[in-house]
Amino acid sequence: MANVQFEEKVEVRALFDGRESTVPFEFRHHNDKVHLMDAVNINGRDPEAKARELRARIVAARAAAVSKHFFTFYMAGDNSDRQIDEVLMPLEAESSAIDVTDIGSAADRVAELITA
Repeated sequence: MANVQFEEKVEVRALFDGRESTVPFEFRHHNDKVHLMDAVNINGRDPEAKARELRARIVAARAAAVSKHFFTFYMAGDNSDRQIDEVLMPLEAESSAIDVTDIGSAADRVAELITA
């Protein structure tokens, strides 16, 4: 069986226009692949800016060949699909968005993506 590691509050190597740096992620899961995970608070202050900032971190980590697998957690709550789409749109091409409103469904989705 593969060695599985799960870490919280990690810093990973990143490249911004060829310049090396580091960027934070809330979680890293490592089995045969590295999965980096973070969240966007749709109800927080300026969630669109937070989503763009997370996208920049994902792109920089991918450029540094740290991982090809990224998850963005969000809580849909009472937000409309339009509100959610406006926030998550910058991330759609870079990350799998997972609604954690129902934690059981979210855990199932993460497990499915990690083992794919």
